[in-house]
Amino acid sequence: MKKIILASTSPRRKELFQKLGIPFETIGSSYEEDMTKDLPPEELVKELALGKATDVANKYPEATVVGADTVVAFNGKVEGKPHTAEKAYEVLRSYSGRCVSVITGVAVISENEKQTKAFTSRVCFKVLSEEEIETYVVTGEPLDKAGAFAVQGEGNKLIEKIEGSFDNIEGLPVDEVKKMLNI
Repeated sequence: MKKIILASTSPRRKELFQKLGIPFETIGSSYEEDMTKDLPPEELVKELALGKATDVANKYPEATVVGADTVVAFNGKVEGKPHTAEKAYEVLRSYSGRCVSVITGVAVISENEKQTKAFTSRVCFKVLSEEEIETYVVTGEPLDKAGAFAVQGEGNKLIEKIEGSFDNIEGLPVDEVKKMLNI
């Protein structure tokens, strides 16, 4: 099997990729993400994943390179990282009793093939009290998380149900990547 590279320095993605049970390397991409592009969320993540994979594949043309990007979409628009407690409160209040989409774009580039796909899972929130939101926001966890929550962290206390792949919500739909790599 040819060398496989995960175009990411994310510890979470590396951990998820290890579930594939195949040897691989991680090499960070220097691709500059442009989150302001006016594209539907599914198209945006595919483009970002392809940009990351292409950047690394250009340096390692003999390898199979996998790139990924994940966004949270609510009401059809991408939710970024809130960065402030005030913004995190606002975002989490808007999620109360509602569902968001977590969309991961995956790109696989090998010598003779380029493929990109987007995979969507849904995260449905409980009806949240002000106290629940405040308790979560003061942990600081939502401030640097896309969509203002971490499903694998304290944010899981706010969630009523998940539809689709949990791995996808964490940042890499492992079963789908396995199919894309034909393993």
